[in-house]
Parts: sequence; structure tokens; C-alpha cells
Amino acid sequence: MIAEPKKKPKSSYIRFEAKMPNETWQSDFTHYRLADGTDWSAVVISDGGPS
Repeated sequence: MIAEPKKKPKSSYIRFEAKMPNETWQSDFTHYRLADGTDWSAVVISDGGPS
């Protein structure tokens, strides 16, 4: 058996929401190399404003 470090519970994460649109932005970038060698990238950008 391999010991794993203790992980924080999800309840410890700090979540927030901006009060106005365009007040807070978040981005996520993902890169993959496909089986045929093609590089593939995705970028997701969103504002943290109210829905």
C-alpha cells in the first residue's frame, strides 16, 4: 500500500462571485497531443459575474 498525503476537504475551498459583470475573470487552458500527433488546445474564459 502506498501512503497518500491527506487532502483538504472540498468544504475548505473559498468560493466567490463578483457583484458586477466584468469585475472578475477566470481562465483555464488545456493542452492535449492526439494519437496522430496533432496538438490540440482549449482555452475557456469566463467572467465571475451573477448569472
